[in-house]
Amino acid sequence: MPSDLRSRVTTDSMKNFSSLLLLILLACTFQAKSQEKLIDRVVATVGSGIILQSDVDMQYSQYLANGGTPSDDFKCTALQQLIMTKLLSQQAAIDSIEVSEAEVDDQLNARMREMTRRAGGKERLEGFLKRSLLQYKEEMRPVLSEQMRAEKFQNTIISKITVTPQEVKKYFEGLDQDSLPAFNTEVE
Repeated sequence: MPSDLRSRVTTDSMKNFSSLLLLILLACTFQAKSQEKLIDRVVATVGSGIILQSDVDMQYSQYLANGGTPSDDFKCTALQQLIMTKLLSQQAAIDSIEVSEAEVDDQLNARMREMTRRAGGKERLEGFLKRSLLQYKEEMRPVLSEQMRAEKFQNTIISKITVTPQEVKKYFEGLDQDSLPAFNTEVE
């Protein structure tokens, strides 16, 4: 093969290879761009458990389904509640406090009836939740179980506390008057 022809074949091959490489890089770039959609993320870590953004969003959806008004402040409150629930639930697990499946089912069914009533029917509630009630119940079961375990643990702590009216009066009298917020008179 003459060197001129060999040089031209090599140059053509290099151009084809470069074009192919450029095409592959572009395809990878477009695929990476299309995969940038965030599915879920960790917003808090409590002990050995995590709280996901979807958990906060689920609490917010439940709040709205129960007649709450849209508010970003509630999302912060929901995260605080989830953190407290996670802490109490983990301590309840250490103390061997359990909740039966029957208790969870009863509570879940009661909540679903109330949410359906407030939403004005099953179809409206499903539209609001953007999923079927069966899917929502399955998503809520572990969350509700954890909440109930935390409540049981909290009740065991609270049941041991006794506060007398004199102790309450003494506490409020001991507060610095300058540190108390001022409220307008609502009732006279």
